[in-house]
Amino acid sequence: MKQEVVAKINKFGKIGEVVAQISRIFVILGAVILLAAGIFMLAVPKDLFTLDYYVGMDMQVDLDAIGETVTDEDIEELNMEAYSVAVDGEEMEMVDFTVDRDNNTVAIEMASQPTNIFHPVKIVIFILVETLLMVVNFITITFIIKLCKEFKTCETPFSAGVIKRIKQVGFSLIPWCIMYPTAEAAANFMVSNNLNISIDIGMIIMVLVVLALAYIFQYGAMLQQESDETL
Repeated sequence: MKQEVVAKINKFGKIGEVVAQISRIFVILGAVILLAAGIFMLAVPKDLFTLDYYVGMDMQVDLDAIGETVTDEDIEELNMEAYSVAVDGEEMEMVDFTVDRDNNTVAIEMASQPTNIFHPVKIVIFILVETLLMVVNFITITFIIKLCKEFKTCETPFSAGVIKRIKQVGFSLIPWCIMYPTAEAAANFMVSNNLNISIDIGMIIMVLVVLALAYIFQYGAMLQQESDETL
């Protein structure tokens, strides 16, 4: 029974190593494509190509439902005042309104200020952050490959080599707690003027779980050593 379990662990290590090696190749290719695309976008003349992005919102109010009617004074007030609203941190202003006296409704169209996705500053920030994310990804995958190699040749999962590699994988995930939400913020910054970085609680939990697993294996190794010495 013991040998069967070890054989499955060895098999898992072989398969995991192949998958991780392929993943690492894709990460390298992705980094090369990303850098090439960034250089191309920066090399393109500023006024040759622009892509503006804006957030819009259409709102219709049925005044019969609230017992109100549209008067000429209301229309004049809407023409004179500028209305704005913030949605997900994006400031939107009223750009048009339509009054339907027959149905007693008011339709309001709001839109944010357009932002150029291909602004050089945004491109540089996005490329730098995504490149750093791929570097972190490469490092983590490299440690996963080393862990799989240990699984492939180990006679017991409680060996010092396996424990060491699990710890390395766990510590390599720590930068993900910062880089992953930063990369999401950089991608959002490309289509908006907001650069809001949040905390990835899920990734923090994953780091703690992997490190806890490493110390569980270490404790198992201690118990196995004590058992062997007793025998």
